[in-house]
Amino acid sequence: MPHWLTGFTSVLMDERLGTLSTVPSGDWPVTQEAFCRIISSGENVDIILWHGFPFAGTHSGEYCGVLLRQKKEINNTIIYPVLSLYPVRMDMEKEGWFQMVRKISPDIPVRAVTLTPAQAEYLITGKILPTALFRVTLSPW
Repeated sequence: MPHWLTGFTSVLMDERLGTLSTVPSGDWPVTQEAFCRIISSGENVDIILWHGFPFAGTHSGEYCGVLLRQKKEINNTIIYPVLSLYPVRMDMEKEGWFQMVRKISPDIPVRAVTLTPAQAEYLITGKILPTALFRVTLSPW
């Protein structure tokens, strides 16, 4: 069974070095360059960069995340899995990455959206699956 299918690891290819690296699935990349490689993967057919303010009180603040809808062929069957980077608090670095990705290329299907507090909270707490957000109208960021 392929590693990516188990959901425990993601395999990233560094084309310049011709090497593979394995990272825990859902973890944010360490560098902006690695983030761009994830976003610019040819398997991505739809990308949502989201931010929102899901919680009140102690955990209040702006959160962000990335949802990747990919096209994969397995045993002559095409599937469209939705992968997600773990939601994290928005910071200047992540905001810069998001702005840069939106400028990379018009060929990359990127949507930057603002989630309602309920959508963001439900996504973070697992009350809705990431794939649900590809089926609803979302407010542009």
